[in-house]
Amino acid sequence: MMLPAGLGYLPRLAVWASMTFRAGWGGAGKALSALSQHTGIPVVVLAAVGLVISFRVARRASRLALEFAVALVVLVTATRMGWIRF
Repeated sequence: MMLPAGLGYLPRLAVWASMTFRAGWGGAGKALSALSQHTGIPVVVLAAVGLVISFRVARRASRLALEFAVALVVLVTATRMGWIRF
């Protein structure tokens, strides 16, 4: 099968994806499975809780990063205009 020019990475990507999905979640999957066996809570519920928590942490972290960037831009602009000196 001949691939169009520039698409030579697709077969490698497909092989990588199949190996990744075949390998499973690795340590996270083992931890979820062990926690599920220990607590009796289904793995799907534990995974959903982990997903929600990770989204909340990511949202807060992105908000913090945005505030930091705005503060940095304000300070650099004020310094360049000579309003403040360090």
